[in-house]
Amino acid sequence: MKITRLECHILKYPLQKPLVFSFGVRDHRAAAIIELFTDEGASGIAEFDWGGTTEGAKTLLSCFEERIFPKIKNCNPFEIQKIRQNLDPMAREWDRIYGSGDIDLALYDLVGKALKVPMYQLFGGKIRDEIPVYASALMTFNTIDELIHEAKGYVERGFMAMK
Repeated sequence: MKITRLECHILKYPLQKPLVFSFGVRDHRAAAIIELFTDEGASGIAEFDWGGTTEGAKTLLSCFEERIFPKIKNCNPFEIQKIRQNLDPMAREWDRIYGSGDIDLALYDLVGKALKVPMYQLFGGKIRDEIPVYASALMTFNTIDELIHEAKGYVERGFMAMK
């Protein structure tokens, strides 16, 4: 089995209220999907979000297409550590190591699908039936009263934590 193709997709959706955070103000969220394909028809998928902008997603997709994919094309997707070693010198050149973890996720997804097992089996098996989640928002407020109102809404919906 060999990696033969990479497809990249950008997902973009408008926000009901502008998002205010350290990168600035956003009126939309953008993320990207990478999908790796093999000569045997197996595929693995991973999502990443780089700053929530379309421009950031396009930049990272360009890196995947131009720099990362040529280094993993024709590799055996089951040899994840070998692929990582091949990518590590390049990852150190980046200001951030965004992207290398996404390749890992896509590879593990591909391997899990090829073996017909859930990805958690590749990491030693399931250890719990549920995991706690938190609300990741609290960035669309203009006043402290709006922040409190938003936070109360998450509590009413059952969230035990938020950021």
